Amino acid sequence: MRQASFQTNRLFVNSFAMRKPDWILIIVAVLIHASFLLSLALHFNVVSVWPPRVRPEVVIHTLHDNWMPVSPPENQPPAEPQSMSITRRAKGVHLWDRLFYDSTKYEVGFDFFGLYKGALDLLRGRSIYQEARYGQNETVFSDEAVPYYCPYIYPPIVSYFMVPLAIVLTPFRAFAVWTLVQELLLIWCIVLSRGLFASDWDKSVITAMWLCFTPYYLLLYIGQTSFVIAFCIMLLGCSYIAGHKKAGDWAWIVSVALKLLTLIAAPILVRFKRYRAVILAIAIVIAASAPYFAFHPQDVGFFTYLVKSRTVAPYGGDLSHSEVSYYLFGPGAGQHVSKVFMWAVIMLSLGLTFLPRKVRFVDGLSLWMCTYFLAYIRVWEHHYVMIVPILVLLFYSTRSKFVLAMFVLLALPTPFFLYGSSWSLAQNLIHHLFKLVPIAMLYVFVAKTIITRRKDYMSPREALS
Repeated sequence: MRQASFQTNRLFVNSFAMRKPDWILIIVAVLIHASFLLSLALHFNVVSVWPPRVRPEVVIHTLHDNWMPVSPPENQPPAEPQSMSITRRAKGVHLWDRLFYDSTKYEVGFDFFGLYKGALDLLRGRSIYQEARYGQNETVFSDEAVPYYCPYIYPPIVSYFMVPLAIVLTPFRAFAVWTLVQELLLIWCIVLSRGLFASDWDKSVITAMWLCFTPYYLLLYIGQTSFVIAFCIMLLGCSYIAGHKKAGDWAWIVSVALKLLTLIAAPILVRFKRYRAVILAIAIVIAASAPYFAFHPQDVGFFTYLVKSRTVAPYGGDLSHSEVSYYLFGPGAGQHVSKVFMWAVIMLSLGLTFLPRKVRFVDGLSLWMCTYFLAYIRVWEHHYVMIVPILVLLFYSTRSKFVLAMFVLLALPTPFFLYGSSWSLAQNLIHHLFKLVPIAMLYVFVAKTIITRRKDYMSPREALS
């Protein structure tokens, strides 16, 4: 009896010893993630502990023109709507703020308040795009509906979703709720990801990937919608792996409705003959936008301009290939080089999607999301949260340590915080290539994976995944 008890205790100790590295990894990841939330919380002052009341560190009603257009034509959209040359921060940076270009330039919740104000303008029957169309001599603020200004540049359907928050909550309370929504979606992504793996170590690694990805802090800071898209991508991949294609289709449709950029994944859905999903996504975007543009026909041209215009201009928060083209070839030739590169990558991706006899869905989805980050003209740093589900799915599909190595490189902040007030050409290139090079390496890895997969080694479940 004593020997049996000893054996049981020994097995328990050995089991705990084997699991100890898992727990250490989880604890470290949780602490890093907690530091994200602490850094965000430091932008607010506690007024009272009970009842709990906080107020923002700073509210700016005189922050002028963060998106100053350059020589806008009369009665036309600005020629360069994304030039942000005169931005500033009202107070010092906190913890993680200093590691990202945008969080050193803008106040907390900057992008979120653009969404919030779009919902308010919609409720008031005003143009949700009007303040993105101002001329150089016009005043940015027509009221003090939001703490500081950011233009609304999204499809009308996004403002519909934000209406409940705008009706019920003040701007900063709405921002707090939006942050909570992001955290809940993060937990959901972790649960979905852990369900793909059998071993405790793999589960711990995947959990840490979600918790420690530093661009997620920037996303929380500015209050963007990109993590909702990351969640939809994760749900899309997991649904196809499980064979629930319809659920995956709807996840993708929702992502397209909220952010048109995920339309770039349409070729892989076409390859899998999900024509109805592609048609439905486009139809929903058009149907949801039609009522708004029917009442504001003057905004049709401007929104069309926003969708198709992508001017190459220097900006530290943009980590796309167009910035590299700008610094290497100048604004004129750089724009042409950028477009040639973009279309070359897209055509290569189309070939890799439709020419092989067999393509796994996860490989195809990964290919097209890598295509977005590699080829799109503008890629903001917080957009990189959308690569995390791809890294998780690729690790599930390939079990390659290379994927984990790429995660580490993409999770690290760029070294711009080590630079002074003026950057040399080398520093600019290092900053803008810091995430682009790992994405290019990941793209090559996915392309090689697609080419080397053999139909003979695929079960029906593997073909889906």
